[in-house]
Amino acid sequence: MTELQNGNIAVSGPTHLCTAKCKNNDCELSKTSPGVLNIYNRQGALVKEIKQDIMEPIFNFPTEIASNDRTKTIAVCDTHLNKVIIIDYDGKVRGFFKGWKLPFTLFSENFLPLSVCSTADGYFLVVDPHKECLHILNPYGKFIGIVRGEDGDSLADSSAVCVDTENNIWVGHHNQGTITVLKPSCFKNKFDQMRFPFLGGEDLRLPFFPGLNLDSN
Repeated sequence: MTELQNGNIAVSGPTHLCTAKCKNNDCELSKTSPGVLNIYNRQGALVKEIKQDIMEPIFNFPTEIASNDRTKTIAVCDTHLNKVIIIDYDGKVRGFFKGWKLPFTLFSENFLPLSVCSTADGYFLVVDPHKECLHILNPYGKFIGIVRGEDGDSLADSSAVCVDTENNIWVGHHNQGTITVLKPSCFKNKFDQMRFPFLGGEDLRLPFFPGLNLDSN
């Protein structure tokens, strides 16, 4: 659930539909979960139901969502499709993120987006318990970089994330029952620009918090 810029409330979740296939009086039931995102006004009335884009289901099992007020986009974590889907307020798909992998590797690691939040300047932070980091996405789902803790602060088994008014990042860990609080200080590009030029450029050096100290070393 998240509040949109216009005061409406967006809620996502799976829907369970049962269908029956019958032949010679033998029926077989099957269940599908296409998933849906509903937008309600402040009085609780349904304003819009979002579940298809050009006749194709958008979601399977949508869970956590976050809204970007600047671009009027919504990031939706789908744990069955293993991706973050970016849609606008009208329900049009604007992009998606399926996890990242190191250059020239054949297979990416499992990506399980459990939680997402937006930053003060419109970026999205995504939790993935399989990696000891947070994913940074631009407002349309493009991968920008990662967030890691310093001095041994582990982000393993992360399951929830939010940003407070002081720009601290709060990360919950479901297995340990603990919370890690991070204060962003700098943004570094760790990739060799000569070998991996497509991972460099202005995108990787954009601040995602006001006043962030940029360091390209």
